[in-house]
Amino acid sequence: MPKLLEAFPALAQAIRYGSVRQTPTAPILAIAEGLFERILIGLPGACTSLDDDAAHQRREQLRAMHAAVALLEGGTRAEDWSKALEGLTQRDAVHGLVRGAALRLRVELGQVKDEALGVLARKALSTAVPPSEAAAWLEGLVSGSALVLLHRGELWSALDGWLSNLARDTFIEQLPLVRRAFSGFSVSERRAMAEHIRHLSASPRTSHETDASAALDPERVAKVLPILSLLLGVRLDETV
Repeated sequence: MPKLLEAFPALAQAIRYGSVRQTPTAPILAIAEGLFERILIGLPGACTSLDDDAAHQRREQLRAMHAAVALLEGGTRAEDWSKALEGLTQRDAVHGLVRGAALRLRVELGQVKDEALGVLARKALSTAVPPSEAAAWLEGLVSGSALVLLHRGELWSALDGWLSNLARDTFIEQLPLVRRAFSGFSVSERRAMAEHIRHLSASPRTSHETDASAALDPERVAKVLPILSLLLGVRLDETV
């Protein structure tokens, strides 16, 4: 399966731009179509039972596949690929990093509304999920431009709740993973994100947030904010 994921983007490039020898693309397209169908069938299994290194490799392959599908016009490939990504986001057996990355790709396509994103975030960041798995999911989702997620209030509310409810030792243990998730953001993006988080406690609660299970302890939030400030590299009392 990994070989198929690596082969399809190369074929898509050859079909879209042609080769230096001007090889006819029709035979290549036929091969690519066959590979694509096999990838769709085997993708769920290829994203389960992965260690962390394999999960990072699979994430990069998903990104390459996503770009390759966008190159090829016609047919139902884009729709089929989106459905395959959606399937990954809903399978608990899929490595957290890959689930988060698949969700990120769908968000970039504009196919995930704020409420739906919040539901998935609360599930992935719930207390029932091992912190290391939750941190991996977060890394998969937020890696990339922060602008795509900046105004997703439901997501930041779920993140705020998760951080606030982690035990101190667990938070410190997961801090490097969470820091890595945000490391690719620019200073201005981190400032904007910090401002969103800073205002969460003062913002009106949504119907989801008023549930007892989602209620936040202001004292615990206050304890988390200084560490979160270090995480983002900005002061939470600054304005954007």
